[in-house]
Amino acid sequence: VREDSPHWLVEETERVRRGLLQLRQNVCLLRDPTDKDAFYPRRQEEVWRASAMRKLPVLLGVTDMLVCGEDLGFVPACVPPVMQ
Repeated sequence: VREDSPHWLVEETERVRRGLLQLRQNVCLLRDPTDKDAFYPRRQEEVWRASAMRKLPVLLGVTDMLVCGEDLGFVPACVPPVMQ
């Protein structure tokens, strides 16, 4: 954002920046001891699992739609048991 950018653009850019920083707070990268350039992402899986166990039964109870999960890359270990 430049100094002469419109006020709405400055606000929108700041809102997006804050959102991205919040997302980043939920990830911890651990170095792979066998590959100096690799990292293992570890996330708050217990928080995710507990949240899913609160939300999924409600969702399943109010719709006949098929509930599914999409693999967009890293799949937390808590996903398969929760989806079962």
